[in-house]
Amino acid sequence: MISMNGFLHREQLTSLISRWFIHRQEPGDVQALKRIVNFNAYVGCLSLDELARSMFTALHGDSPDSFAATTKGRLKDFMTRNRAYVTPRIEELIARYQRYPEDFYRETPLNGRVYHGRDSGRYFGSMRLKRFRRIAEKSSRYLVDFLFQQVKLRAEDLAAARAAGLGIPKTQLTTSIEEQVAEFTRAERRVLNAIRAGDLVAAVPTMHLNDILGIKMVADEPETSRLMEYLDRGQTKIVDREVHRGTYNATNVIIRYRWPREMALTRPPSGRPEEILRSRGCSCDIGAAYHDFVATAEDDVLVEVIVSSYEDMLESEIGRSMHEERILAQRQSQPYHGFLARNVESLLEYMFRLCLSPVADGGEIPIRLWTRYMPDYADQVYQQLFGLSAESDFTEACLCGRAAPRTEAFEATQGKML
Repeated sequence: MISMNGFLHREQLTSLISRWFIHRQEPGDVQALKRIVNFNAYVGCLSLDELARSMFTALHGDSPDSFAATTKGRLKDFMTRNRAYVTPRIEELIARYQRYPEDFYRETPLNGRVYHGRDSGRYFGSMRLKRFRRIAEKSSRYLVDFLFQQVKLRAEDLAAARAAGLGIPKTQLTTSIEEQVAEFTRAERRVLNAIRAGDLVAAVPTMHLNDILGIKMVADEPETSRLMEYLDRGQTKIVDREVHRGTYNATNVIIRYRWPREMALTRPPSGRPEEILRSRGCSCDIGAAYHDFVATAEDDVLVEVIVSSYEDMLESEIGRSMHEERILAQRQSQPYHGFLARNVESLLEYMFRLCLSPVADGGEIPIRLWTRYMPDYADQVYQQLFGLSAESDFTEACLCGRAAPRTEAFEATQGKML
């Protein structure tokens, strides 16, 4: 099952998700889910900002200034206005961005901060916490890929059995399109039955989501080498490193970060943060629950750090390797789009939307992986979490079809028709 390695109390979260996938909700699950997800959002902001500031200070010799960015447009605007240097390609990229800003997904929501020099205003980089919808989407993609492989394995078993019944090797089996579809449907049903019985979910290997917390840094050589050395000592340790060259150019590293527990304990949510938690249906004693959450959490989390030159960073935001285009390509390349795939994503998205909603207890899990739904149903489930009414309200509320006094106009109309 999915291990969300940027979260604290991730084992408890993995266990909860696994149970909800087989529709085995336990009392207290909703509040436990809300605490894990929302406290992680709060602690993640504090600890990731602390890490980013230390990294930018180590790289530039001075503590940076920063501002919150809630859309990609604000980040892209700042990057293009504060050029680290100029090349013909940079001028070309910025000129096109300024001429056709509507082409660059500027309204994309962002949950992050932008860091820059206090005096120079020079763009240093940014940090972001992956948004809940993207966590659900990426997690579901991993799970759906696994389930698709399970369906294919069972389809191959059915084909092998059919070949054996004919007394021929499977390689000599001729299968019509209709038979292939029928066999795939039977294989899919076997997977659904295994999920429903709880057998398949127990066999799902651990799939790691390591980029819930992320930092992007602008650096050239030899700055990158110095940064790598800095990241491999003290509170951070490099656990994976990948260098990309081609359309997308960057060094991606995953670091293990010993987050500042004591700092988090001294900054419990109060004021506006506490109001947000209340508005999201956290019905517990927030101060006590937060202290317990922090005190009993794991010692570290994983953070993705992306390092690239200013020009390559521009390419990833407004150029040939634009991040939003890469996300759209990933969605389109998903090979399996059956109702099981949709249900996996809908259930995960429901769980995170539930954490944002004012609902204190969501009741029974409204999505079963083995039940067929139209997309409209999932939309309605999401809306109901926030008290939004369904389109059928008037159909139910009006006295349509019931006996009612006939009006004179109606009687006159009926007479003419006769």
